[in-house]
Amino acid sequence: MQRKRRNKIIILLVLLLLVVTGCNKNNNSDAAKFKKEFESYNNTISKLEIDKNNPFVYANSDELVSIMEKDKALVLFYGNPQDKASRDMVEPLIEYASKKGLKKIYYIEMGDGDYYVDGIKVENKPSLVSIIRSELYGMVNDKDHINSVIDPVVLELNTCDIEEGC
Repeated sequence: MQRKRRNKIIILLVLLLLVVTGCNKNNNSDAAKFKKEFESYNNTISKLEIDKNNPFVYANSDELVSIMEKDKALVLFYGNPQDKASRDMVEPLIEYASKKGLKKIYYIEMGDGDYYVDGIKVENKPSLVSIIRSELYGMVNDKDHINSVIDPVVLELNTCDIEEGC
């Protein structure tokens, strides 16, 4: 009986610690993983300096569906740490997202072959995609047009929806 009570107390303390520290599958561990992955190729491709508090959150295609259902707007970066074009987008993307107050950019690592988002074919090259109200809103494949994807998402996230309440 003593043992069960002690185990319950330990479980409650661990849960309390997780709540207090804000431990979840969010930015801190994903941001560190993203930084480590992309910076690990600094000597072979191009040098990046990524802040440990970057906005990247890893997602897979299954998670993306549920994320699209609950978030009214999001930005998705489809890239690869070994791809120069992907690497060229990372620093300007982090800088612009920070400037605009965008706290999360979902990241899916591109592999071989094409990818589909909301039934739309995304070619196997780095892409920045905006999804608003579960629909594809915009997509760019270069660092010069990052604003055209991020600005509408930030606007949507900061807009009060009368039906949902403010």
